[in-house]
Amino acid sequence: MRTETLVLGRAAQLISRRYLQGEVILFADLQQANNATLETLAFMRTHYRKVIHQGPGASAEELLRWLVDSGAEEEPPLSTEVLREEAEPDVTGDAGELARHVVLMARANTLRLLRERDAGVRLLERAMREAGYAAS
Repeated sequence: MRTETLVLGRAAQLISRRYLQGEVILFADLQQANNATLETLAFMRTHYRKVIHQGPGASAEELLRWLVDSGAEEEPPLSTEVLREEAEPDVTGDAGELARHVVLMARANTLRLLRERDAGVRLLERAMREAGYAAS
């Protein structure tokens, strides 16, 4: 989920820079949702580590108390494996692919709205052939 969220944000940046002179293209609520998702995932990862390294109590009440009380405690040292997992993933390729797809669909839809449906279909067929899909 983290990678997909990062891909969406990066694709939006690519489209914004390339076609809209840097104007923000995501609605504010979507951008906030993406940021909240990343923050939630980081929170979950932190508490997962605490459970693994320190362990909660046996009951749900003890777990809740442990989560609340352990917020101020220092996190356990990170192993090399955890550090590797936390490295920022390179989403450039996936983001570029998503951006190309969004732009392609926008172009095809624009042609349809301009009553140039056949041109839009040809555009999509050509893109599918280039991607290795046989046209029917």
